[in-house]
Amino acid sequence: MFSPVHPNKHAYHDLLSAAGHSLPHVRMPLSSRRLSLVDARRFSSPSTIMNSQTKATNPPLDPSYYKLDDQEAAFFKSMTGIQDDAELKEHILRVQAKAYSVYEYPCIRRFAFLNLKISRLPAYEHVLRMGQERSGAILLDMGCCFGNDARKAVADGWPVQNVVASDLRQVFWDTEHELFRTTPKTFSVKFVPGDVFDPAHIASREPFYEPPSTPVPDLQSLTSLQGHISAIHASSFVHLFNKEQQTQEYPTTDFEHDL
Repeated sequence: MFSPVHPNKHAYHDLLSAAGHSLPHVRMPLSSRRLSLVDARRFSSPSTIMNSQTKATNPPLDPSYYKLDDQEAAFFKSMTGIQDDAELKEHILRVQAKAYSVYEYPCIRRFAFLNLKISRLPAYEHVLRMGQERSGAILLDMGCCFGNDARKAVADGWPVQNVVASDLRQVFWDTEHELFRTTPKTFSVKFVPGDVFDPAHIASREPFYEPPSTPVPDLQSLTSLQGHISAIHASSFVHLFNKEQQTQEYPTTDFEHDL
């Protein structure tokens, strides 16, 4: 059974609230609660934000930022099949350079795509159990970049057919396959490109009070997933909001009291 989306008139929260409902005993940090209640329609596109940042700085790549801890090294060796440390580093640097030449995100330059953020979250083990025990539970990795967190969840037991990833550009997911040396056939997580601030990607709608009675439709945008998502990973969103936007809240809702 899919988790229903809790009441909120804003489409961004329509999606995020599904994760909150699925984790009723996990208290979200205040910053996350605030972020989930903002009206994303009022802000600039993340592509506009990042364009202004990267064009202004345009720093060269710096391999000194490359670092893998023991868990990350084991993960990337397992996923790529490359066991030699020097060869693995060379492979990652090559993929990074290719991706950075397409779009100069600071997170690409600083190797943020090597961090296994999802597995360090306090709720991670609970989420994994939900993916294994709840039939058809869907995990959405929002702002996935090269998909390392989606891959980590699959490696730890979340059914690959029930994972969806999303980010601004298809090139990120193409890079994901190059980084991990896979293809859409050998790693079949669904990828939906789009801008979270664009209503064509996530449309506003009335709240769900019960799970949808229809099966999950074909993925054309994230709107089709509303009401069907059991957990959402969105740890790489805060940088799209300035300080004022991050701390803005709407009046307290019943949903917020439940968290």
